[in-house]
Amino acid sequence: MSEDNKQQSENTGFQLWTMVFSAAREIVAVIVAILLALAINEWWEDHERTQRKEELTGKLYAELQENLSRLQESHAHHSSQLQLIQNSINDRPNLTTEDYDNVHRELYRRGVFKPALLTDTNWEIAKLTDLISYMDMEDLQAFTRIFALQQMHKDQWEQNSQAQVFADTLEDPRKLVEFYANTLNETWWAEKTLLEAFEKLTETDQKSEKTG
Repeated sequence: MSEDNKQQSENTGFQLWTMVFSAAREIVAVIVAILLALAINEWWEDHERTQRKEELTGKLYAELQENLSRLQESHAHHSSQLQLIQNSINDRPNLTTEDYDNVHRELYRRGVFKPALLTDTNWEIAKLTDLISYMDMEDLQAFTRIFALQQMHKDQWEQNSQAQVFADTLEDPRKLVEFYANTLNETWWAEKTLLEAFEKLTETDQKSEKTG
């Protein structure tokens, strides 16, 4: 083989390796770019999901805070109604039908019951989205418990409404007052249990805000 042919062969081999190296470099660059884009996209989705989760959690706490205010007002009303019955009946063994009728009229004048309108809009939204699966376990357990108690409270008011139909058929003022006393007492204890759960949850929220 002449020197010229040998030199030409070496140049061809060099050019071939240069092309292969350049192509490999481009392939690697494309792969790196794709992986980087996927990583950035995954980071951005996680960032957006975290923001949406925090926004929803904030709305849940705000909704529960409003429910707490409504429940406190309702509880105060029912406490006042129970106090009225106790003050009118206790230590008075010889009450007449007219006395019971006066108590009944006063209860009605004030409004016998004042149920709290407790909402769960944001909790239903959380259950319909995938955000609930990304909540902190402590928050999730607390929200699940509080909204379950809320539902029980709503169910009790439905029962109270049905019982009210029965009460309207009673003509004896004494039986009416006793019925309302029992119903108000059950309602009062149910509200107290729910209030304690609300207050515990809001305390947890306040602590997390301070530490955050």
